[in-house]
Amino acid sequence: GWNAGFNKYYSNSPTIGYKGFHSIYQYLCAYPSEIENRNCILPSTIAVVGDGLVESTKEFASNLKIEIAPAFRFHNVWNERTAKPNPHYFTIVVALSIFQEDSIHLLNQLIKYMNSTITKKMRIWVKAHPVLPIEKIKAQVKDWPNSFNIVYEDFSKIIIKTDLMISSASSTSVEALAYGVPVLVVNNNSFFNYNTIPNEIPKVLWRVCQSLADLENAIDFYRDRSDEEIKEYKKIGLKIRKNYFSTVTKESVRKFLLLD
Repeated sequence: GWNAGFNKYYSNSPTIGYKGFHSIYQYLCAYPSEIENRNCILPSTIAVVGDGLVESTKEFASNLKIEIAPAFRFHNVWNERTAKPNPHYFTIVVALSIFQEDSIHLLNQLIKYMNSTITKKMRIWVKAHPVLPIEKIKAQVKDWPNSFNIVYEDFSKIIIKTDLMISSASSTSVEALAYGVPVLVVNNNSFFNYNTIPNEIPKVLWRVCQSLADLENAIDFYRDRSDEEIKEYKKIGLKIRKNYFSTVTKESVRKFLLLD
């Protein structure tokens, strides 16, 4: 309705639809159709935060006008990395989703893994979603392990100190990959697949886990990686950063706001 009104009554006024995040493929409004385009209910321009998002956004409407805009929400990916993972531990950050059922399923799967392996040098950091209080999650998880430490720092400060990220539905997954940190996406098979990672990103850096066995194998795989593999992941992360996170500069902001 918003776009239809502007297109009809203020047709000379440019409108920009800003897609400032990485969405799941089932989030249909993020992938406009040709019918929507022909019926003038879309913005005149759609802005995405990286070159790697252009083709997927145009999948159902090849004539869309797409431009690259600053990745405001993810500007920290271009900051100099001032911290590193503790070499004496394998540190996992668990990024809980907005969906309570998914978060509980993920934690229960991880608890089963922890009970079946040696975790002496493993640390688990649990990062709650901002709109889902961690107390509600803890109340539903039986025998919350002492090894699960709740962290409250900004995600960009946490991820640079971790070796692996595990989530079920988080828009920060691609952000983690941009730092060269591997990501495991744990599916709750009774719900949608909420994976936000574009298929074009090399699978060596991320995996989808459909079962407990998948999760166990994936954690063990990344836990045993070599120093050479870690360096290679960082190189892939830099490419991801360039393809999926446009820098936020004075010039890019002015261009986005049509001030230049």
